[in-house]
Amino acid sequence: MRARVDAGQDENGEPVYAEVDIRIPYGTAPGVYEVIAVDNDDTSGSVQAEVGGSGFGQSFNDGSTGTVTLVEFGDFLTASFDFTSQNITSNDETETSVTGRVFQIPFDANPFSTLTISGVTEASVNSNSEGLLNVQYVFDNFADTVELDMTWTNDDFSISYDVRLSINKDIEPGEYEVTQYVVDNGNNRLLDDGQLAAAFIDVEDEANGIDFRSTSLNGTLNIDIDEQGKIFGTYTLTGTDDAGTEATAEATFDFLRNTGAQLFVREDAG
Repeated sequence: MRARVDAGQDENGEPVYAEVDIRIPYGTAPGVYEVIAVDNDDTSGSVQAEVGGSGFGQSFNDGSTGTVTLVEFGDFLTASFDFTSQNITSNDETETSVTGRVFQIPFDANPFSTLTISGVTEASVNSNSEGLLNVQYVFDNFADTVELDMTWTNDDFSISYDVRLSINKDIEPGEYEVTQYVVDNGNNRLLDDGQLAAAFIDVEDEANGIDFRSTSLNGTLNIDIDEQGKIFGTYTLTGTDDAGTEATAEATFDFLRNTGAQLFVREDAG
């Protein structure tokens, strides 16, 4: 479970965000759980939590203390959390406190997605393919967008397909134009005024000498929404790199609106 909130501006006046990352093992029963810092190598089944920032912001990943209270975790997710993450290696030895809740968010642990790449290479993958198709949805409260990232890698990470799409969180059913997105100095993705969707395509294949990253892009995004607020979508995108090479990405996906979340972050001097 991830959420992003406005964290003000950096020394250059650029907007920055705080990102809260809470990891609850699927199948965890309702109850109150002590949290530990996020650790990708941990196999204990612990609930993990940390806070980070955009650009060159601090990451509070040296330790976390507090609790996550899990009320329901099945077709719906209801939970509250109250924890503190530390950055003991910084000069200021700061810590950040986080409190929040999510209430009856429709939950799908394994949404089915497909991704097809053509042009620069030819490939089609889905959630059941060999390798790893990672589909991540980050609700960015700071930018009012959903960041939909679809990344496939083979077993030795020598081949990767990476398509990243930013969608206005209040998007309605319909067909929308998609163009290349840009980032600011804080590495925040930006949508222009009135723009509802933007994307980029990245394709790498070491054995075949492919290193493609779009610098311009156009395409279409189709959105439908069911009665629970689940969004079903398809897109067809064609990107061009600086050398004039083209790559086309086609995908199907679904994700859930984050309408039931409330999140509060406070930084304190340690």
